[in-house]
Parts: sequence; C-alpha cells; structure tokens
Amino acid sequence: DLHSFPTRRSSDLVVGLFQKGYLTELLVGAGRPNFKNQKSQAQKRWQKIIDRLDSNQSNDYKAAILEAASFFNETLGAAGYAGETLGEKLNQMKENQFSNIDQLKEANLIKNKIVQEENFMIAQNEARQIVEIFADGLKIMEVID
Repeated sequence: DLHSFPTRRSSDLVVGLFQKGYLTELLVGAGRPNFKNQKSQAQKRWQKIIDRLDSNQSNDYKAAILEAASFFNETLGAAGYAGETLGEKLNQMKENQFSNIDQLKEANLIKNKIVQEENFMIAQNEARQIVEIFADGLKIMEVID
C-alpha cells in the first residue's frame, strides 16, 4: 500500500543527499548550483569573512556575522528552502536536518540584533563563536571545508 510509506519533505531529502555526498548530481539535474564545483570560490568568500574577525574593530565583527548569515541564507535558498529571511528558512528545519539547528537559530537572533540595534556591541570571541555556527552549517552542506 502506497500510503504506508513514510513521506519526507523535500528539504529533508536535500540535506540527506548533501550529507551523503549525492547532491551534486541532483542539483545539476535540477538546474541548481553545484556546490562542490563552487567550493574554491566559496572558500575565498568564507576567508574574507574570517579575515574580518582579525580586526580590532567591533564593526568588523558585526560585518563578519552579517556576511556569514547572508552566505548561509543564500546557500539554503539555492538548496531549495523557501522563505524571504534566514529565520523563515530555519523555522522550516528539523533537528535531524542540521545538528546545530538551535545554535543556528540563536546565531540568527544575534544577527537580527546587529541589524535592529544601532548600538549593539559584540566582543571578538563572541563574534568568532557566532561565525563558527554558520560555518558548521555550511560544512554540513559541503559548501566549505
């Protein structure tokens, strides 16, 4: 009986394929980006984000977080997650899709504070932690090493 098979959301399938390394063929066939072929470019983009964290300026730390969040949001969009904002995309996910989903949601809240609160301050070590959370998400999706 066809109705006895468990159904999965397409986003569950996409993340599963990312994790198993099969996504390249699926994405190319669907006209979506081939992240493995773009890894060099992604690594360069990521390095620029990391370089901002070596500054002594709080504004550079905030910029690094905003850029990391934007990169992750763009990647989720390319993988088929619907939603205007990163928060909307994160709210579609389950813990089995990203092992750090709760951390990603917290990191997104910090990103929102940076955008909404003009005088928001963040220390370098805190900024590094937030950026690393987004890095973990990108690593799960095999976008960066």
